[in-house]
Amino acid sequence: MVVRVANELLKKVTEKTPVRTGHLRNEWRIGEIGKRGNEYYIEVYNNVEYAEPVEYGHRAGGGKGFVKGAHMMELSLQEVQRHLSGYLREWMDGFLNTHEL
Repeated sequence: MVVRVANELLKKVTEKTPVRTGHLRNEWRIGEIGKRGNEYYIEVYNNVEYAEPVEYGHRAGGGKGFVKGAHMMELSLQEVQRHLSGYLREWMDGFLNTHEL
């Protein structure tokens, strides 16, 4: 279930990432599964040095104003969170059908 949600987030954030050369879009990755207390998590990340300015916005070169952020991760997270209960319901249905419970 956690891996499925991470893959869904990866798909959405990749689609929303602006493309100039394709490098930023192609560098999204899924990290290892981790656990904090009773919660599992998977990190979805991008190590390209300009990922953060593209996400949040930045000053344009030569003092030409401000470039608005694309908010590709923020918007993708919101979308995945809205659909989380549906993912969980599908997973539970599949689990129960597979194990004849």
